[in-house]
Amino acid sequence: MYRVVVADDHPAARLGMKLVAEIWGRCDVVAEVANGRDLVEAIEAESADLVITDLSMAQAGSTDGLALIKLLRRRYPKVRVVVLTISGSAVIIDALVGLGVSGVVSKRDEVDELLEALRNVERAGTHVGKSFQGEDLIPEVTLPEAELTKAEIDVLRQLANNLSVTAIAARSSRSVATISKQKTSAMKKLGLVDTMQLYTYLRSLRGGIRTG
Repeated sequence: MYRVVVADDHPAARLGMKLVAEIWGRCDVVAEVANGRDLVEAIEAESADLVITDLSMAQAGSTDGLALIKLLRRRYPKVRVVVLTISGSAVIIDALVGLGVSGVVSKRDEVDELLEALRNVERAGTHVGKSFQGEDLIPEVTLPEAELTKAEIDVLRQLANNLSVTAIAARSSRSVATISKQKTSAMKKLGLVDTMQLYTYLRSLRGGIRTG
């Protein structure tokens, strides 16, 4: 039985998290909080071992967003974390997966997605919600003089469509490590030094991805 803290600055959202946790039936919701600071305090006070939290809670002076998740993973590595977010940014999704959270679910997803993420807490890897695994791909992107492989172009095309590395791996039946390697190789060929530069570059090519 997990001791759970739910965190969101909207009472209705906290209630929704609590109801889904109760449907799962493997946990006891021991605290409901509205910001990152209170979340950390509740984990300590209640000896919680599972957190369901919104990524962005608006309150001045409150640890929030990726900084909050990094803090939780560093300070409480054994506490499972399931994140809900309205953001569709592949940069954010990949960052959360890299931090080792148990689940990343869009607030636009059906209740079943959060339930599935909770069921994933005892398994390795991250459950990524369906909203972050879109089907439509940008058909073309101009990549002049890059000498990219077909596989690297395919990865960039899907990244340009806001798919995360994890989602691309799942769609293509390849490992996350393989997709990450192809992404890194493409970045080096394009002279891009970090992920933020890559996504800025891809946004500038929204008219199409092609070679030559």
